[in-house]
Amino acid sequence: MGAMNTACDEAGGRIVGVIHEMFLVDSAEFFDGASDSLKKSRHELLVAKGDDLQMRKRMLVDNSEAIVVLPGGPGTYDELWEMACQKNLGMYNCPIVCISSDGFYDNFKRALLRAEKDEVSVV
Repeated sequence: MGAMNTACDEAGGRIVGVIHEMFLVDSAEFFDGASDSLKKSRHELLVAKGDDLQMRKRMLVDNSEAIVVLPGGPGTYDELWEMACQKNLGMYNCPIVCISSDGFYDNFKRALLRAEKDEVSVV
């Protein structure tokens, strides 16, 4: 994520990080190891509140132009599947890009293709 943020920053992009308050100690999670330019005011760290992760997930996609999914754990898969479902239902229309390092998301792709083949889902 750090390398992607740095590349986005160097290209003049705006970075908006979203973290749940339960994980926030300080802004180090967002700025740790960042260059001084990455700490510029055009970037923002949003803090989600609540007893679950629903608000954070909503904040991740609000006003997004695309979703880029890096390899991750159960939380990442939860977010990815939810957005795949919303896209399938026409509730989200932006691109979803999975960075499948070493085939990390190959099984996700296979599951979607299988659902399409079996005509149980429109992909």
